[in-house]
Parts: sequence; structure tokens; C-alpha cells
Amino acid sequence: AKELIEGYKQRHGMYPDKLTFNLWGVETIRHEGVMESQIMYLMGIKPKWDERGRVIGIEAIPRGELGRSRIDVTIVPSGLYRDLFSNLMALLDKAVSLAKEQDEEDNILRANVLKTKKMLMEKGIKEDMAEKLATVRLFTVPSGAYGTNLDKVIPLSNTWDNERQVADVYFMRMSHMYGQGFWGEKIEQQSSSAAEQQKEDISLTLFKNALSGTKMAVHSRSGNVYATLDNDDFFQYLGGTAMAIRAVDGKTPEVYVTNMSNPKMPKQETLEKFMGREMRARYLNPEWIKAMMKEGYAGARFVDKVVEHLWGWQVTVPEAVDAAKWNEMYETYVLDRNGLNIKDMFK
Repeated sequence: AKELIEGYKQRHGMYPDKLTFNLWGVETIRHEGVMESQIMYLMGIKPKWDERGRVIGIEAIPRGELGRSRIDVTIVPSGLYRDLFSNLMALLDKAVSLAKEQDEEDNILRANVLKTKKMLMEKGIKEDMAEKLATVRLFTVPSGAYGTNLDKVIPLSNTWDNERQVADVYFMRMSHMYGQGFWGEKIEQQSSSAAEQQKEDISLTLFKNALSGTKMAVHSRSGNVYATLDNDDFFQYLGGTAMAIRAVDGKTPEVYVTNMSNPKMPKQETLEKFMGREMRARYLNPEWIKAMMKEGYAGARFVDKVVEHLWGWQVTVPEAVDAAKWNEMYETYVLDRNGLNIKDMFK
């Protein structure tokens, strides 16, 4: 967590005031809570353990010891994470509540909750409900559902004209509230204006509000089996989150990977660097391509999927996919610069 925010401070001269994290169940099983630790430390909260090493609660790190303001963190878990780790969902929700209660002048999370609460009360929502709603920081798919659906929308590029339509799919899918007494609900409010007798989706407003102003979107990779381009899930979640923030704020946040593929040397890396290394080691590497060619139709299909997933990142985080990446793929697979008779394989 320190590496993440100190790096930001070096680049911008100040700490980030808001971050958004993606959490996955399988990742948490592998890294045993590194991402959850990052989130809690950013909020200035730490776990309490019993003598047997089990987490029994949380406590606030005093402001003096923390040495900086408490940062506001929005958390976007997957549906599987919600099912596997409802206990951690509850713990992170408690961490948000405790961070909010710390009455400090520079407590960013608290200031944001109070601002949102005021906005909700102006819409006619009662004070205690407005406070609960304003404190929600966990958003994902409705109970019993899985996936953002961006893996279906993005490849069907003939069905949409601009990225806002793609972002809307993400918003509708992921804006269900968890924590503060909610578990996947949507809250709607009748419009107060007589001219527009329609319902406002308060949950969607809160989700957009929670994402707005995010300086960094962060996800994790805890092994070398999967990376950014060999599956559609990574761009669905990390890419989808970055695109949603861009839809609200007009610009993409910095996109980072907590890279724990070597558990002895975990590090924070930009998506661009992480993806670039993966392309060099795998998809542009003639040895990797030869191995795929031995796999017949399955190898050809895998290459096809890698290109499709690169397009997924092109749509969601265009800043991470420059022309050089496409040119290298073109030279490798279409011009066959390594002389591997790739066209024959595809035939």
C-alpha cells in the first residue's frame, strides 16, 4: 500500500485521495489477503487478532501513527468473491464505518460520506437512511449473478457506436450495493419534480459517485498461470472499472496491478508494463507460438482469443494499448516475421 501511494506522490506531489480496488475470490485464496490488507491500510484501519491468530475485529490506526490522511476506497468484488468471502465483505464494510467515524479534519473518506449524505437528504431521503447509503463502498453484481457481461458486449462491436453504451452495461450490472445492511439491493427514489414522474436509481447514482475522482484503479495477479490477455475476466473487471471511471470523470485513472506472481518480491506495476512483459514473453515469442502451433485448432483458437482480449483492453483502457502493440501482433501473426508458416496453421 505504501509503495502504491508513495509512487503516486512521487509522480504528482501529493497522495491520492481516492482509489478503487477489484477483488477476486481465487486471487484472495492465492495471496491470502494482501489486497484486503492494502485497502484497510489505505483507510487507516488494521485487523485485531486473538491469541490463536484469527481475526476477531478491527481497530483504527491513530492519525499520528498513520502519518497521512485516511484515503477513500471503493471496492468492486466479483460475484464469486461475494459468495466465498462474505466474512471479508463484512470486515471491509466495518473498516469503512470505522474509518468514517474518525473525526479528523483531513479524513477524506468521512468528508466524502458527509457530502454524499447531504446530497441524498436534498433528494428527500431521511437522515439515518442517507447516512447508511452514503457510507456504502462495496458494489458488484446482484446476489446470485456473476460477471460484468462486458465479455459479451465488447467483441460484438457491430452492436454499439461508442464506449458510453459499453460503460452503461457495466453500470447497470455492477451498481448493486453491499454492506451497511444491504446485500445486493437496488434503491430507487421517486423523482420529486411533478414534471418528471419517474424513478431515479439511487444505487447507480451512489456507485458513480463512489467511482468519481478515483486516481488509481487496482487489481492483482498472484501467479504466472494467467495474465492480462489470456482471459476475458481481467479486462472485464479492471478494464471495466477504469472505463466506468472515465465515463463519469472524462479521463481514465492510473491503472495498476499488484503483482505477486513472485511472492518473495511483490510489486506495484502499471497495467501497460505488466501487459508489455506478458506480450514479450508469450505472444510475440516464437517459442511460445511454436508450442501453440503443435496444439492444432486449440492453439489457433488461443491466439484468436489473445487478439480479442487485446481489443477488450483497447476499448476499456486505450492508454495501455498503443499502436506498437498492434503492429507487433500484425508483424508476428499476419506478416509472419519469424517464418513459422502461421497462415497454414490457421487454414
